[in-house]
Formats: sequence, C-alpha cells, structure tokens
Amino acid sequence: MTWRVLNKMLEALGFRLFDTFGDRIRNRAVAPRRSGHKGLIKEEVVSAFKLGKG
Repeated sequence: MTWRVLNKMLEALGFRLFDTFGDRIRNRAVAPRRSGHKGLIKEEVVSAFKLGKG
C-alpha cells in the first residue's frame, strides 16, 4: 500500500509518526481518474508526522 511506503520514507528522513487513521469512502458520486485501471478508492489513510523526536 502506498501509504506504508510513504510513511517509511518519512520516518527514514527523521519524521516521527504521531497519529494515523483510515476513512472509508462509502458514497462516491464521481469516480476519480486512475492511471492504468478503473478501480475505485475504497479508503483514504491520513498519517500525521512531526519532525524530530519531540
């Protein structure tokens, strides 16, 4: 999953994950354009980071 890769990249750069949550998309009136396939996005994941240890 893309969000996992991005989270690892940010942590490697010194950012600290302090919150994350998923938001299921239940009713999408207009399907987003997708590159290479017609799949729908079923969930959005939000990750919040802070720079450094504090």
